[in-house]
Amino acid sequence: MVRLFLVLVLLGTSLSGFSQGVTIGAAALPDNSAVLDLRSASKGLLVPRLLASQISTIGSPAPGLLVYQTDGTPGFFYNGGTAAAPAWTRLGATGPTGATGATGATGPQGPTGATGATGPQGPTGATGATGATGPVGPQGPGFSSITITSSNSGITLSTANQAVYFTGIYTVNLPTNPAIGQVLLFFTDDIKAMINAGTRGIRQNKTAYPNVSTFQDCGGTTAQGFTLVYNGTFWLII
Repeated sequence: MVRLFLVLVLLGTSLSGFSQGVTIGAAALPDNSAVLDLRSASKGLLVPRLLASQISTIGSPAPGLLVYQTDGTPGFFYNGGTAAAPAWTRLGATGPTGATGATGATGPQGPTGATGATGPQGPTGATGATGATGPVGPQGPGFSSITITSSNSGITLSTANQAVYFTGIYTVNLPTNPAIGQVLLFFTDDIKAMINAGTRGIRQNKTAYPNVSTFQDCGGTTAQGFTLVYNGTFWLII
């Protein structure tokens, strides 16, 4: 017991003799920057090992206080805050994200890409509103006229609207392919002039006349003129 006391006294005397710091583990002066210089070739420093719940209960931990957490995410933790507001930070842990830097200058415009394939045909749109009625067209040509004599008796009339005058007992053939609505006006001084209607025939009040008709057939003994209009099937007397 007496020898232990003497060792402690001598150790205390030795430690107090170095005002700049203390060396443990070697008979040498401590590093000038260290208050405690631990030296060993086979051993390390063992700091207190605590659970996370124990670390959080340390009262007023000094800034920089170091402990080793054994549960959760094990590792060395130090108080990076204050004694009043501790901030236990794991050594080697990722630090907080720094502030976003300024936006760099806009790069040059890249080349135009290739034109993509044409898309499918879209659905047909709704029918638009009916447009306004256009202006009235110009007046069409009037009637042409033809006189039937011995020199042209038996001719076939054209598909134009015509006024036909007979100078005697002569014959004309109605158009082969008349247009619907074609009008022919006939005049004569002799009721025996003849009109050949072909296969289409001439009708008046639902009465069909022979293919070869006389003015007398179409209008009576005193008829000297009448009008024919083609309705698409027959020549009608109007």
